[in-house]
Amino acid sequence: AISTSPISTRTIVRYAPVEAEIVSVTEGPVTSETAQNVVTLSSSGKVQVWTRSNGQLRENLSYQLPGGTTPLAVSAAPISRHEKADVFVSYYEGRKERISTVVLREEDGQFVQLETIPYFVKEMGCGGSKTIWAQRPFIVADRPGNAYTVAYENGRLRVTDTALATQRNWLMGVQSFAVENPEYKNFLYTASNGKIRMDLSNGKRAESKALFASSPNRVKYKQAILKFYPSLQVFSSGGQAVVAGVENTTKLGLLTGTFGQYQEGKIHFMKYDKGRLTVTESVEMDGVVYDTACTSNAILAAEVLADGTSSLVEIFK
Repeated sequence: AISTSPISTRTIVRYAPVEAEIVSVTEGPVTSETAQNVVTLSSSGKVQVWTRSNGQLRENLSYQLPGGTTPLAVSAAPISRHEKADVFVSYYEGRKERISTVVLREEDGQFVQLETIPYFVKEMGCGGSKTIWAQRPFIVADRPGNAYTVAYENGRLRVTDTALATQRNWLMGVQSFAVENPEYKNFLYTASNGKIRMDLSNGKRAESKALFASSPNRVKYKQAILKFYPSLQVFSSGGQAVVAGVENTTKLGLLTGTFGQYQEGKIHFMKYDKGRLTVTESVEMDGVVYDTACTSNAILAAEVLADGTSSLVEIFK
């Protein structure tokens, strides 16, 4: 097949593989106020904090989610006067049929569990401008509700009144960003028909090609299968913004299970132009991508390779 999307000329750095099937990834100052740690969450429920050096990831500390849980997403940002990043790990408990998020902070080389909140949590934004959003699961049947920013007040974690209408989408595959022009924040989400959709200021919608819906991660909830799409990233400025989305190719015949049903991924970079989100560049991955993150200078992804190891990939903006 002839590819219709231009291959990317962006600088790409691949780190040596680590022994984990990474389902979510982020970056934040976890071990110190100036650190640029990578934080990963594996399919076994292990949270690991890494330092990048000479093409390798070196582990600093880790935390293990309790047994009987399905890991969903990891986020990290400094949201209190405490300038190190707190780490938010969302997971699903099948026995109790609920989604929760544990909040962790590094103290004296160990993770301390600050609290557990009954929300699904996902970060939005890039580098130092990230915000942490919390979403109440299962407002209508298996559909989630709106999302709200997270803040600290009087030493306590609080879900604020600042809301984002998710249109009953999970926070994982949505974004809010000034794509169209600097004055208006567009809402973007991955639709089940494979298109990335963007709400325009005139009430209409822009769409991409149908590339993206072969890639939800599936979690069983009661009798429903919840579909979590890989996260979208948006960067640059309003009117010139670039949207980065993940396409994973499915293995034939394997449609159930949480992770491991895909064989290869791509990251497509899109621009908004004349009412459409058009792919301008594509990066072929060596494995499957379940999640992405946005740093101050790169898109961060972890590709899960066929042997179950994962390689961290930085695609520079």
